[in-house]
Amino acid sequence: MRQTHPTIWQSRKTAQRTCGLALLAIVCGLWSAQKIAGVHAAQDCGDALQAASSPSQSFFSMADPRSSFDGTHLLFAARSQQQSDWQIYESDADGTNARPITHCAGDCTQAEYLPGGRIVYTERGAGSVWGSSTVMVARLDGSDAHAITFGPGDFQVVRVLHNGRILLVANAPLTEAGLQHPQQALYQMRPDGSGLYRLPQTVAQQMQKEQSPAPVPLPGIFPQRYAPRPVPLLYPSILHLQSKTGRMLCLNAYPTLDAPNGKFVTVIAQVRVLTLGKDGRERILGNAPVEQDGSFYLTVPADTPVRFALLAKNGAVIHEQKSWIWARAGEDRGCAGCHENPALAPENHWPLALKRFDTPTPLGTAAGMVPVHKDGRQ
Repeated sequence: MRQTHPTIWQSRKTAQRTCGLALLAIVCGLWSAQKIAGVHAAQDCGDALQAASSPSQSFFSMADPRSSFDGTHLLFAARSQQQSDWQIYESDADGTNARPITHCAGDCTQAEYLPGGRIVYTERGAGSVWGSSTVMVARLDGSDAHAITFGPGDFQVVRVLHNGRILLVANAPLTEAGLQHPQQALYQMRPDGSGLYRLPQTVAQQMQKEQSPAPVPLPGIFPQRYAPRPVPLLYPSILHLQSKTGRMLCLNAYPTLDAPNGKFVTVIAQVRVLTLGKDGRERILGNAPVEQDGSFYLTVPADTPVRFALLAKNGAVIHEQKSWIWARAGEDRGCAGCHENPALAPENHWPLALKRFDTPTPLGTAAGMVPVHKDGRQ
């Protein structure tokens, strides 16, 4: 069944004369915030509503308008016919000269401008591999379209922040939705797909205030132009895309919010790394040693969902991560612990995992992968 986008104004195909009203209803109608992750992520309505104009192309449905940084163009999602997939279009600010940017196999929505002549958007359906949606980045002409999320979580683009990062909403933990609707949270990520980070609740609440403008009246006309807005910072990527792995460093796996005293008391001997295949099956990449101070250092296959399980000396699982995360090609990812308190800073010492190993423990060779049954057996 085709998935219906939640924020659309749908016009009848025979009522061509109302197309001008349609896009404006989207532009200003989206001040009504969507409740996501306990916050309201409202769309901007734009400025300088002036004389009416008709779009150069009629659409069955349109959604998610976003003006360019200089106010001269408009980015939006649309369906040409009732059964068509959602695609991303760009037009002049008055709705004329609309041109398609994407040709997605599924639905592409929630597009945002990025600095440097690029866009970011959400792709659902046929284009998604590990989950119901994938965040994509492409050039303004639609070329070089590539994924920047690599695992389940129902990722959705909310906004490009001024610091150059992308604000997302996704499941918490990052897993596929089960029979019940999962909790959702706000995340930040760099435009190259690195540095995925869940925002603390206090920060999410502050963004709720900043992302929710007051309602404005609906004049029912196209704006001729939008007021220019600040260009986000250009975030240069330092990834090494020729690399097939990323590195992960944990400073101390003992501190945790999941233990009564805030720390695991059982001695952690190893960390097991699991991955999720494109067939939806979990596999074990391998085990790596955990040092006395709780640190470990390892490599994992790039652009592949992974999660960790802490093991005791007898091989029993002490604690298991629920969220799927990833490392991009050549990315160095670090964490202070395993679900540690984000309000606490790690101790200022050099972890033993970096002292004892010149290189991280390599995991993820095809020969070493072990399938995992649904009941946890290998």
